[in-house]
Amino acid sequence: MHFAIFALAAGVLPIRAHITVELRDMAFHPPNVTAVAGDFIVFRIHNGNHSVTQSTFESPCTPSPANISSGFIHANSHKRFWTYKVSHKAARAPVWFYCQQTNPKNFCHAGMVFAINPRLSYPAFLQAAMTSSSNSSAIALSNSTASSTLTSNSVSPTASESTGTESRSTTKKDIRLKIGILVGGICLSVITCLVAFLVYWRWRSKSRGESERDWMITRPFISHSQQDSTSVDALHNRREAAVVRAKNAARKSGVEEGSISSDANAVSVD
Repeated sequence: MHFAIFALAAGVLPIRAHITVELRDMAFHPPNVTAVAGDFIVFRIHNGNHSVTQSTFESPCTPSPANISSGFIHANSHKRFWTYKVSHKAARAPVWFYCQQTNPKNFCHAGMVFAINPRLSYPAFLQAAMTSSSNSSAIALSNSTASSTLTSNSVSPTASESTGTESRSTTKKDIRLKIGILVGGICLSVITCLVAFLVYWRWRSKSRGESERDWMITRPFISHSQQDSTSVDALHNRREAAVVRAKNAARKSGVEEGSISSDANAVSVD
């Protein structure tokens, strides 16, 4: 019963996954993930200055027409992560990303690419990125420190709006998850109390049945003992009655009382 309740709660309050991907040493760790619609991919900048920019399979190092990008994020900035929510469309087909950094060299051409639900296509996507010679999409940075500070704050409006929407969705998801856990705990407590009551009721019924069975077993022995006691009393009364009759007869016939007592004791009462 409680499994059905938990299954129903899971259907009403779906639990979304948070998948963390680190950007360090000119690579995504892990380089690809499997996710479903509604999951959140959290990109964390571990070191350096990187971006997470959507591309296409045909052009791994060129921004896609969707124009989805985190912008450049430095590991030393206050905002060291970027969150991407997997849409229903993204869950049905692979989504490709790369890092736009070109200082001191082109990170995409070095193999810094990432994919969501690539299935078996990721090796070909990685190979295409490393053999690509198109640098038209690269963003040249003349001053690494100054440019990093400037570009880390110049996130595209689309990415900013996406991050705000995903943050609100995360808050709602956390609330629904807590409600689901609370409801599941209450249901489990009720079911536990019910099971304990049924076990106690069964134990009490069994104890009562054993007491009645013991009474039925010992009752015949008690009845036989009572019958034996009654038979002894009846025999004693009949013997005394025989003695009285013998004495009365002796008085009439003049027989001595001593002989009467001995004769009375010899009387057989059946």
